[in-house]
Amino acid sequence: MRRLMILAGLCGVLAVPAASAQAGGKPSPSDQHKASQECRFERGATAATREAFAAKYGTNHNKSNAFGKCVSAKARQLKQRSDDQDRAEATARKNAANAHKDS
Repeated sequence: MRRLMILAGLCGVLAVPAASAQAGGKPSPSDQHKASQECRFERGATAATREAFAAKYGTNHNKSNAFGKCVSAKARQLKQRSDDQDRAEATARKNAANAHKDS
């Protein structure tokens, strides 16, 4: 019975990274939404802040693609943080299960 419980726990731990790997590396809609909010805040409301924002993120001739570039970059960062956190939690669960197994 004890082995079955440990095996079930390990299967649950391994399912988390597998699920995030199946996502194909794309940020979730939640990540996109959060990134959009962060970029709106960073862009600001004054002409000076908007100009600085366009200079920082815009890459085409008239810098009109700055907001999209910002959202893409921030969404990727949010996804990477989330993936790193998922891996750390899975490792912690695995280590806890192994520690329980050894005792």
